[in-house]
Amino acid sequence: MTPALATSPAEYFPISRRRSSGTTTQTASKLETFVAVAVEHARQNANDWRTLCRDLVEMIARENSVLGWDGYGALPISVAAKHYAQRFIDGLPFNIPAPEVMPDPDGEVALCWDFGPGKILTLAFGATGMISYAGLLGGGVKRHGMEPFKDTIPKVLLETLNELRSRAGYAG
Repeated sequence: MTPALATSPAEYFPISRRRSSGTTTQTASKLETFVAVAVEHARQNANDWRTLCRDLVEMIARENSVLGWDGYGALPISVAAKHYAQRFIDGLPFNIPAPEVMPDPDGEVALCWDFGPGKILTLAFGATGMISYAGLLGGGVKRHGMEPFKDTIPKVLLETLNELRSRAGYAG
C-alpha cells in the first residue's frame, strides 16, 4: 500500500465515509471493518522505512567507526553525526521517500534522495550539528548550503524535499 492511501482513505475507499439511510447490512459492516484495518495497516507501513533507515545509519556508523575505514585514511563516523542523522530521519514526514544512507570519508553520515535525472538531494550530517546540502531540483535549478540542525528539520530542507517529490510526480 502507498503512503497516499494512508493519508486519504476516503479518496480511495469512498464507502468508508458513507452510510445508507437504512440499516447497515452485515456485508457493509464487514467491508467497513476491512477498510479500517487496511487503512491502519497502510498508515503503519508508511512509517516503516524510518526504522529501517535508522538501523542502516547505526550499521554504517558502526562499520565505519575506525580511522581509515575506506583504506585511504577516511575519518571515523562520529557518534554525534550518527545521532543527528537519526534525529533528522525521525522528523521527516511520512510522504517523503526513504533516502539512501552512505558514509562520508570526512566522518559524516550522508542521506541521499534520487528522484530521477537531474533531481537529487544529498544531506551530510557532521559532529557539530550542521547539515551541509546540495541538490539539483530539475530544470537547471540548484540549491546548496548549510543549515543548523536543532530540534526541527530546517524549513528550506523540507521545502526542497517536497519540491523534488512533487517534480518527480510522487503522490502524497
